[in-house]
Amino acid sequence: MAADWIGTVSTAVVGLAGISSTLWTTNRARKSERELAMNAVTVERDRLQLQLCREEYLAYLRVVESAFDLQNKIRHTYATDEIEQDTYQAADAKLVELIEHVVRLRLCAPELIVDKADNLRKTIAGMFEQTLANGGALLDTYAEAQRALTNVMREDLDRRERAIGMDYSSS
Repeated sequence: MAADWIGTVSTAVVGLAGISSTLWTTNRARKSERELAMNAVTVERDRLQLQLCREEYLAYLRVVESAFDLQNKIRHTYATDEIEQDTYQAADAKLVELIEHVVRLRLCAPELIVDKADNLRKTIAGMFEQTLANGGALLDTYAEAQRALTNVMREDLDRRERAIGMDYSSS
C-alpha cells in the first residue's frame, strides 16, 4: 500500500518540478528579450544623439567659416571704402548666430567643447571689433582657437562612436 502512494507522490513532485522549471525558463527568456530590446533602443538612441551632435558640430563650424569670410569682406571694404551701418549689422547678426549655436552645443556637447566653441566665438567677436575699428584682424588667434575646437570635436565624436561600437573609419 505504501508503495502505491509513493509512486503517485513522486510523479506529482517531478511534475511540479517540471512545471516550475518551465515557468522559470519562460520568465528568464522574457526578461532576456526585454533586456535585448532595451539595449537595442539604447544603442539606437546613442546613434541618433551622435548624429545630431555631428550635425550641430558641422553647423557651428560652417557658421564660423562664414563669420571668417564676413570678416575678410569687412577688412577689404575697410581698405577701400568707409564701413557702412549694414556691415556693422551683419557682424552683429553673425555674432548672434554664433551665440545661438553655442547654446545648441550645450545640449549635446561635453563642457570642454562648449568652452572652446565659446572661446572661438569670443575670438571672432574680437576679430570683428578689430576689423571694424582699424581694418586689422586676429588671424593667428582665430586659427588656433578653430583648430583647438575642431580637434576636441573630432575626439568627442570618435569617443562616442567607439562607445556605441560604430566605426566610420572604414567607410
